[in-house]
Amino acid sequence: MTDTTITAVRTTMLRMPWPNSPWLKGHAFGAKREFLVLDVETRGGITGMGYLLLFRPGMRTIATCLEECVIPRVIGKDASAVEAIWQDLWHATVTYGRAGIAVMAMSALDIALWDVLGKVPSCRCTGSGAIIARVCRHMAAAAFAAAAATA
Repeated sequence: MTDTTITAVRTTMLRMPWPNSPWLKGHAFGAKREFLVLDVETRGGITGMGYLLLFRPGMRTIATCLEECVIPRVIGKDASAVEAIWQDLWHATVTYGRAGIAVMAMSALDIALWDVLGKVPSCRCTGSGAIIARVCRHMAAAAFAAAAATA
């Protein structure tokens, strides 16, 4: 069985200039495109990646929120407990979260945790019926919404 205990979380900031295009002339997106890549490492050697792209400045603020508020709370936790980690962070950020910076930081982590789960051997994932049931519910809801939109 793969150990999915979180041992490290790293953030990487990437900046790229916008293309010199008449379409973007006078845009309010800032001088450069900013990307944040978040890597979660587990004791079992699985690494998950999450990412954010904003169309405005502010990525350093999100990286700081991750480093100061989010990452210290998740080191040592089980990466497969995605919902429990989200709920813990949701409650921990009550005085400054609920929208904006904190939720964007949490979403990058959430994407990385799901990436970890996607790389866990099948026997581990099938042992967690709650996760599979939740994914199936989301897929069914999305399919229903798509069908309703085209009807």
